[in-house]
Amino acid sequence: MPRLDDSGAGFAGVYSQHRELWEAFQVQWGTLWEYGSLEPRIRDLIRIKSATLHDCDF
Repeated sequence: MPRLDDSGAGFAGVYSQHRELWEAFQVQWGTLWEYGSLEPRIRDLIRIKSATLHDCDF
């Protein structure tokens, strides 16, 4: 696989260059949240933490 250019684009920039990576990530992430065995309270805390790490205004 060729080296990815992530200059200034960050997480979204890498996936925007390679759609197949983005699609694989979506499947993996969706499977984790749909079939995972985390308690709902812990899962929500992880979502909040993830949102703050990615500068999402929740």
